[in-house]
Amino acid sequence: MSKRPALTPKQWAILIFGMAFLIRLIYLLQIRSNPYFYSPMVDELWHLNWANDILTKSFWGTEIYFRAPLYPYLLALMLKITGSEYFWTRLVQMLFAAGSVSLLYLIAREYFSEPVARLASVFYAFYGTLMLYESMFLIEILFIFFNLLGLLILVRNRDNPSPKNYFWAGLIFGLSAITRPNILLVVPFWGLWILFHFRKKIATKALIVLLALFGAGVVLPIVPVTVRNYIVADDFVLISSQGGINLYLGNNPSAEGLTMIMPEIVLDARIPVSRFVPTISEYAEKEMKRPLRPSEVSAFWNKKAEKFILENPGKFIGLTFKKLVYYFSGFENPDQHDIYEFSKFSSLSSILIFDHGLKFPFGFFAPLGLVGLILCWKRRSELAPILIFFFAYIPTVIFFLVTARHRLTVIPILLLFAAYLIFYLWNLVERSRWKEIAVTSGATFILLILLNINFFDLGFHNVSQMHFNLGITYSRQGKYDEAIREYNLAAKETPGVPAIYHGLGTTYNLMKRYGEAAAEFQKALTLDPNYYDAIINLGLSYIELKQYDKAEQLFLRGLAIDSTRPESYINLGSLYMYKNDLEKSRMAYLRAVQMKPDDYVMLNKIGILFGRAGDSATAYDYFRRSAKINPTYAAGFLNWGNICMLSGDPGGAVDKYTAALKLDSTLIEPYYNLAVLFSKAGDKSRALDYVNRLLRIKPDFDKGIELKKQLSGQ
Repeated sequence: MSKRPALTPKQWAILIFGMAFLIRLIYLLQIRSNPYFYSPMVDELWHLNWANDILTKSFWGTEIYFRAPLYPYLLALMLKITGSEYFWTRLVQMLFAAGSVSLLYLIAREYFSEPVARLASVFYAFYGTLMLYESMFLIEILFIFFNLLGLLILVRNRDNPSPKNYFWAGLIFGLSAITRPNILLVVPFWGLWILFHFRKKIATKALIVLLALFGAGVVLPIVPVTVRNYIVADDFVLISSQGGINLYLGNNPSAEGLTMIMPEIVLDARIPVSRFVPTISEYAEKEMKRPLRPSEVSAFWNKKAEKFILENPGKFIGLTFKKLVYYFSGFENPDQHDIYEFSKFSSLSSILIFDHGLKFPFGFFAPLGLVGLILCWKRRSELAPILIFFFAYIPTVIFFLVTARHRLTVIPILLLFAAYLIFYLWNLVERSRWKEIAVTSGATFILLILLNINFFDLGFHNVSQMHFNLGITYSRQGKYDEAIREYNLAAKETPGVPAIYHGLGTTYNLMKRYGEAAAEFQKALTLDPNYYDAIINLGLSYIELKQYDKAEQLFLRGLAIDSTRPESYINLGSLYMYKNDLEKSRMAYLRAVQMKPDDYVMLNKIGILFGRAGDSATAYDYFRRSAKINPTYAAGFLNWGNICMLSGDPGGAVDKYTAALKLDSTLIEPYYNLAVLFSKAGDKSRALDYVNRLLRIKPDFDKGIELKKQLSGQ
């Protein structure tokens, strides 16, 4: 009987790709019931909003990139391909994840045996924390892929000074840089390696060409980003402007290395994703007493970080040491959700991620990987490309914030060395090298214990945050009873957090239970009297309760606390509209427009205001401006159609209502108004068609039922 041939390396690379993709498909199918699946938060929401802006507003954008842009543009492309269906978009991402698994296999087999390479790729395929983040709309999916691809090119050409191949390696790392710029702190070390590795192997001129092409490859993807930043905002920013604030968040008097904390600004749910950049910019401008460009805002926070470091060297060293410990701790420090609680939404991830003393997977694989790396140290010259990446990348994390997500990119390297250690020990067993087995196993066991101890203030599951996030998610999904339950559970865990009561108040407002909403906002303000959003939302509750004087006082109080935000003027405009004081309403709205001229919703509100005042021409202009800013805003076209209808332009009204329905076919009013228009024009057939379409959506719509009777002659 002939022996079945073993899989070739190419066949294994394809097989492990398919296996990794299948595992991730199963995971995605399981987490579709996760409340967060269709309601992303924090950084995921940031990237989604950015991608949608690329698709619907401006491809190039109008401001300096705060974050590196490549992933949001890729996400926009994936959303375009998948029709913005989150499941399919996430599944497309998994192609990159599965590709990274195959890349690790190919890197490993360049240095180690085929079994080691295959085991490393299996570890990667089943690594739970990687899989969890790969399913999210986060940059790690692309960043890891580019880094492994660039490493593969370097590793395969470590003895082949091919200018073309080193240019391609540089190009890949350049793409990695416009995904996450901190890889640029590693690139110079690879440049030094190229210099010293080839200095005696090739001619000086050839070496200069090699370095130049590697550098040119790195620079090539960055230049268009820099030029674009300068063109759109007249400001020199290499890739993104977040470097300064990120450095300060990791190095300030309040910093603890794990979360976004700073003494100047409270960074919690009171500052939504959309307000983060304006908030840190407004503070810097207030301190400097002048408007600042994004590069200047970054420089402001960078200088504050430098000042803290220089004035508090002992504290800085202690903080950096803590972050180094955090980096290698088995505990998965979250930055958005409690990872261990989050993993419970999938039976697969609950097996692959857990904390039962042993903090799996990092608490298991990191000790193995570190011991394997130590055993390979004698081969450091040969392993230089991946060792440079591993050791040079770590400081780019610990100088900022240490979370499970930010250390993901070095995990494949640890898995490679972990696989090596397992086969190393197996080889010792086969050769009965018991002393070496004892020493190696002992060192691994000691590291296993140390890396699974919760040093300092690490290792506490944030149950309250999980309930709070679920409250936000359920509220967004319209599951208000579930949201209230989660908020109350969060308040039970941590009763002194004003954002929880603000969340409860917001949910009660959405349920039109305005009295209960007002009570919750008052609780938030008792804990923090300057909580701007609670002040504004309490005012909105009072408007619904027809307590207009109280509402006005609150909006004016909001202005006194922060005069740079237009919300107070917007709400004052709405309040005066309710009171039918159209002149005051107009003045408030116009002031808001001066502060935020690109707010299409506000422009619509002003259009409505002028329409109510009988100034159709001005109203028409505001609706036109709103539609130019956001041509996908269905309510804007509806309101625009209403003005056309009121001003005697039925043709314009039909066009605008039709546009509104193309954007949102669930709107009721355009169907009804179109039916009325066609009825008046004598086209009963089309009028009846629109009424029937309306009643399919809302069968109990009284005005529609009555109009159908009239059209049917009943």
